[in-house]
Amino acid sequence: DRAKTIGKKFLEQMPDIYRNNTIVLTSAIFMLMKFGDVSHAECILELNRNKDIICYNAMMKGSLF
Repeated sequence: DRAKTIGKKFLEQMPDIYRNNTIVLTSAIFMLMKFGDVSHAECILELNRNKDIICYNAMMKGSLF
């Protein structure tokens, strides 16, 4: 529960310059999927302009946890 709170707080306070970074967004997707927060993970996936196989893999692999 504590990790979920810290993770979401980190995403809210993340500077805009990192919101275009594919690696950061993919890590955020994976984190949210591990927490079971599929709706927010999908929102971040939609924000990602450079969707690649790694982003989709984070969605799928995160759903296994």
